[in-house]
Amino acid sequence: MQNIDIQLILQRLSPINQGNMQQTIWGFFLYIIFFLTLFFMARQKTARQSVTIMAVAVMLIALIDKVGVGYAGFNVLPASGCGSFPVLFMRAALFILPMLAFSIDRESKARGALIMVAVTAFIYFWLRGMVEMQLLVGGAGLTC
Repeated sequence: MQNIDIQLILQRLSPINQGNMQQTIWGFFLYIIFFLTLFFMARQKTARQSVTIMAVAVMLIALIDKVGVGYAGFNVLPASGCGSFPVLFMRAALFILPMLAFSIDRESKARGALIMVAVTAFIYFWLRGMVEMQLLVGGAGLTC
């Protein structure tokens, strides 16, 4: 196991990555997802435990995706290739969990934020998947 450096984690939490424009774009997507979910949690009148757990899980997955995926060197999870199935399920949960929470929650004020989280997360899931499989840039795609 590699040593975990707090400075490296704080550097990766920054939405702007100086060396890689793609990581900057993905960072902004993830922070939009994070703060929309936080906004949803703040707007709830009566918090249901299942909805709150799903919202916290979305926020945690967004932070894990921001810090631990797609960097050279210290990688928690590989971003692309044959070993990236946990990342695929993790990113799918980013838009599936808000849709489940939307179906459970019955308060009209907070539900709009969940729709925006789900749509933003789906766009992020689709775009990042296409870029990493190199389908948008004319590559051959994944070959295992």
